[in-house]
Amino acid sequence: MVSPLPKEVLDKASEAAREVDADVYLYNGSMQRGRDLDCIQSIFKNISRKKAILIAVTNGGDPDAAYKITRYFQDKYEFFSILISGMCKSAGTLMALGASEIVFTPFGELG
Repeated sequence: MVSPLPKEVLDKASEAAREVDADVYLYNGSMQRGRDLDCIQSIFKNISRKKAILIAVTNGGDPDAAYKITRYFQDKYEFFSILISGMCKSAGTLMALGASEIVFTPFGELG
């Protein structure tokens, strides 16, 4: 389920995306079939640049869902970065391996 974000958050995210000239996405939750389709549909509806940044926070889950999401990013963008800001476990780690670039914050962890 996709939760709407407050307008202030969306405005700041849009400003940051313009500064780095990349579409920015957030995946926060378990990796599941069904959620992969939601993610792919969101990407399809919002492609506006050649680069994408995915902020990923997940305990893992279905590796097939992670694969589908990653392949879609690879197919639709020339450059795909993943930002690991916290836990990105199991299938999330597999997703990170498909990115053009992996960026960590101090609390980011793969496993």
